Amino acid sequence: MLAILGEIEVQLQTGFTALEAILGGEFAEQARIGRKPGLQWVGDKCDEYSLSVRFHQQYCQPTAQWQRLQAACRAHQALAFVLGNGEYLGHFVITTLTGRTVLAHADGIAQCLEVDISLREFTGDLRQPLKPPAMATTLNRKAAGLTRAIATGTPLSRAVGLARQAQSALATASQAIRVVRQMKTDPVAALTRLPGVITSLGEVATPLIQAQPLLAGLEAHFPAASQLTRAAGKVATTASQAKNTLSALTPGTGQALPGALDTVAGQVGGALSTWNDVTPLLSRLTSHLVTRR
Repeated sequence: MLAILGEIEVQLQTGFTALEAILGGEFAEQARIGRKPGLQWVGDKCDEYSLSVRFHQQYCQPTAQWQRLQAACRAHQALAFVLGNGEYLGHFVITTLTGRTVLAHADGIAQCLEVDISLREFTGDLRQPLKPPAMATTLNRKAAGLTRAIATGTPLSRAVGLARQAQSALATASQAIRVVRQMKTDPVAALTRLPGVITSLGEVATPLIQAQPLLAGLEAHFPAASQLTRAAGKVATTASQAKNTLSALTPGTGQALPGALDTVAGQVGGALSTWNDVTPLLSRLTSHLVTRR
């Protein structure tokens, strides 16, 4: 993960394309008789950041992500900007959003969107400066419990790590099955590719099975974790079924190969859709981990 803006997560491996920072200072120009003017430092300028991200349906729901950014922009609220390593850069407002549809279905639904985001630092009231999320002082009982869970670091960080690992493997499996499916008229070539697909499907199921009890344990402090728990179970079951279907294929079952590939492609597509639906919840959980809120 590259960064979190409020609760909007920017993924390094799937969506990030560029990050640009503009830092500077304000200088007053003092005229001098017969000489060049002098410069006197007045103060620092507000920091500005520009991000370019790409939302593709293979990893997320592009339209939903675009709508979240629009809502954040129109809310005119300052959002905490925290890098994935935990570095707090300050609170920022979204000054401009530029969206481009790169790929779309015939009905106009976007398959891939490219978005440029311009951020400007929000300093707020100097008498009451905004604090980093980690310095929040008012916590309700649930938030306090979650903070303790984060402090111990184990269940939350492990659950998020396993879920992200499975998400990456699921994207890999989806791409792999798409390639193999194109070879279904050539059973020999397709069968040589199956071990890689089977491995990817196993890398989806195993971490999700491990993550389920961890997510269930977080539900008392983070109720939305229950949806993640259910989705993890559903995706793990589907991935295991798809893996078993492919594992049963041998050189002697060439006639069954096309149908099996179509079935698995449908299963993986359904699993990807299920996981995409809960990705915003995972981002919220990740934001609690990174910002220590």
